[in-house]
Amino acid sequence: MKHQHPFSFPSYYLYNYHTNKLIYIYTSGTTGRNKAAIIRHSKCLVFGAITQYFSRLGDSEVIYNPLPMYHSAGGLIFVSMIFIFGGSMIIRKKFSTSNYWKEAAKHKATVGQYIGEICRYLLNQPVREAEQQHCIKLMFGNGLRSHIWKEFQERFRIKNIIEFYGATEGNANLLNIFGKVGAVGFLPRVCDRLYPVSLFKVDPDSREVLRNEKGLCIRCKTGEPGELIGKIINNPINCFDGYVNRNETNKKIIRNCFEKGDMAFLSGDILVMDEEGYIFFVDRAGDTFRWHGENVSTYEVENIVSTALGHVSCMVYGVEVQIELPQDEASRYTSQSTVNFLEKIQQEMGIKTTHFIEIPAESLDESSMDFGAFGLL
Repeated sequence: MKHQHPFSFPSYYLYNYHTNKLIYIYTSGTTGRNKAAIIRHSKCLVFGAITQYFSRLGDSEVIYNPLPMYHSAGGLIFVSMIFIFGGSMIIRKKFSTSNYWKEAAKHKATVGQYIGEICRYLLNQPVREAEQQHCIKLMFGNGLRSHIWKEFQERFRIKNIIEFYGATEGNANLLNIFGKVGAVGFLPRVCDRLYPVSLFKVDPDSREVLRNEKGLCIRCKTGEPGELIGKIINNPINCFDGYVNRNETNKKIIRNCFEKGDMAFLSGDILVMDEEGYIFFVDRAGDTFRWHGENVSTYEVENIVSTALGHVSCMVYGVEVQIELPQDEASRYTSQSTVNFLEKIQQEMGIKTTHFIEIPAESLDESSMDFGAFGLL
């Protein structure tokens, strides 16, 4: 090739290009302002290879992608897979609930992408003829809530759903390839050396990771919620390149976590593992709050409220209350009638929750909610 072409690549580029910076993707990094996350060629290749391997897709797949291309979900995961292994992608400028299945059927898409509240939006649409004419065999994304999982899969005849968990810049990424309802990933302990990612105990008040007498972080037991942390190793899978801003990068690193002298990536999310090794999302580390000495997950309360009201938009957050009790729960929701809401939620919560649920409710028109580009409240 060197003799046939007048231009030859520098030797440094040929042998070290995988460590070069490919793009910057802006992300909040769980909390705070948007930061430019560094994506190297190697990470792009890893994304594509892992997606293809675990989804078992061929080179003739048609991906329907209505997600923003400036984030990793829409612009990196399947894009990198197609660049490496082949395939085609249908790109839509803006997500549309009314056109999703119509366009998927028109272009004979075999894979659909989702994120955030997209699946709930589709489920809330009236039944259309196109939803029975599509060829999508796999839905791939993150944010599919457990209380609508089965209903979504059965109504739209989706054979497989792969739910993933991860951060654009992170090294603690998970996949649920077995269709376990509600799980965001699977993490067998036999893979600990190959993929050192684990859950560690955090203080319920300060949210700081707890340590034992040796100064190391304490791993969670089965059924015990904790922060997901990934050990930083200098390889394409376990590395953490961080952000352009070095100070922001340092905030996401914890030292002496798995062993003395190591560094690890803080995901900022609370998850829990069951006895089979499946991982379930609990909450953002800053969203869980204390009530009557117990930890309350805003994520769980959102699921209950949304289910009681027919999958409406809902966001739940902890607020300070000026009474003898330290904290209460405020729920913003969309509903025709406040009275009906309170009756339904009382019935739902009387069955599924304990004494810490006391909700001063306030109505909010859905049109004033900011859903963002990904359909996230």
